[in-house]
Amino acid sequence: MAPAISLLRPPIGTPHLSIPRGRKAPIELEALPDFEIDPAIEAFVEAKAAYRRRTTVTAETMTAFLDRHLGLDGTLRGSAIAVADVDAFVVFQRLREIDVLFEGALGTRYAVSRVEGRLSNGWLDCPDFVIRRTSSDRHAGDRPAGNRHA
Repeated sequence: MAPAISLLRPPIGTPHLSIPRGRKAPIELEALPDFEIDPAIEAFVEAKAAYRRRTTVTAETMTAFLDRHLGLDGTLRGSAIAVADVDAFVVFQRLREIDVLFEGALGTRYAVSRVEGRLSNGWLDCPDFVIRRTSSDRHAGDRPAGNRHA
């Protein structure tokens, strides 16, 4: 049971009453100082942009790579591709996905199939594959639909 008399003293007097909010000091405005961008930061930003451009695989870079490497019969085995530099490697590593990359845009022009064996070229070790051009026109996707055989 609770005691009939409170042993605590209730707050009494001005220290316990709320005080009206005082006026805020006005905000002082001052102009921001001019600053120079560090040339090292500018060089870093440019280097990142160049790296992004160099390592981004596009449908055009893949098509150009395959046009350079596909033989007259329109087939190319992955293990037969000589990867000479980083730029070639960036495209080469994505060739096995050519039928699904870019929302399947290149899947109508090229077919990829897995074959027995592995390829190991110093850059990559993966299952071997064959890429075959399915369109007889090397640049069928580059022209308007009505002018494919021109």
